[in-house]
Amino acid sequence: MSKSRKKSSNKLKRDSLNANGYRGFSQNPPQLKLWMSQGNKQLDIGNYLHAIALFDKVIEINSNYWEVWYNRGVALDNLGELEEALVSYNKAIEIEPNFYLAWNNQGNVLHELGKLEQALTSYNKVIEIRPQFYGAWYNLGNVLDQLGKSEQALASYNKALEIKPDFYLGWYNYGNKLHELGRFEQALASYNKVLEIKPQYYEAWYNRGITLADLGRFEQA
Repeated sequence: MSKSRKKSSNKLKRDSLNANGYRGFSQNPPQLKLWMSQGNKQLDIGNYLHAIALFDKVIEINSNYWEVWYNRGVALDNLGELEEALVSYNKAIEIEPNFYLAWNNQGNVLHELGKLEQALTSYNKVIEIRPQFYGAWYNLGNVLDQLGKSEQALASYNKALEIKPDFYLGWYNYGNKLHELGRFEQALASYNKVLEIKPQYYEAWYNRGITLADLGRFEQA
């Protein structure tokens, strides 16, 4: 019996938004901009509770900034407060329905909460708004994989790789799915591609070795 493969559970998220580019901030009191800037800095260095407190100060004065709700969601997400993060992402989307990054992170939280069908809806919304965002195709593939929709998962990984050919995690999960389906030669090619892009990614070396063994190439494994 062959050893089990190492799987990747990575979901692609986005960093916080920079307050300097926010629409409308220049027309508001300097204190709002200061709190947002300070909140971003705290978020960047991992002081999530302090960041949330500063974002809440902005929201108390003006609750209509989707960017603030999004960054608040990122901070809560990083703290593992998934339900609260979801509320903030939902609020960002309510204010700005075309904000694809909030839809993506909403999908990630729903995925982590095991709400897979809802996560699919979120990722499909990202793709509707921004079809070239490779991360949504990758995240969609991960959910489809969990739902047992293997061919659809492969198609999603493939689309992510069409958009971003040097995306090593996409090649890795693509290889895992191909291996699971018994397409060992294709899986091997995918793992080789991972290692071409990121030679130190040990999980790909490990899974490559298992795949070579499955192909009977024990000396190469």
